[in-house]
Amino acid sequence: MSLDGNKNFDDLLINQKYKNNKRHKIAYWKKVYKIDVKDDQYEVFSNNSNLIKKCLPILPFLRQLHLIDEEPHTTTYNNI
Repeated sequence: MSLDGNKNFDDLLINQKYKNNKRHKIAYWKKVYKIDVKDDQYEVFSNNSNLIKKCLPILPFLRQLHLIDEEPHTTTYNNI
């Protein structure tokens, strides 16, 4: 086997590991936190998962303050 074959195989393993990790995290968040993360939202969600996890306990309170609207991308921060 040539070096190129090993590199392609290693890339395949790395890609497969990433996909398995991604699928596991999406299933975990859905099961534990009842959050349905879509594939196209994964990167942003993954980068901010610690912040999101910290905000979940106070999410109902934030909704009462009208800081978070039910529809995405319509939040206004005039009250802050």
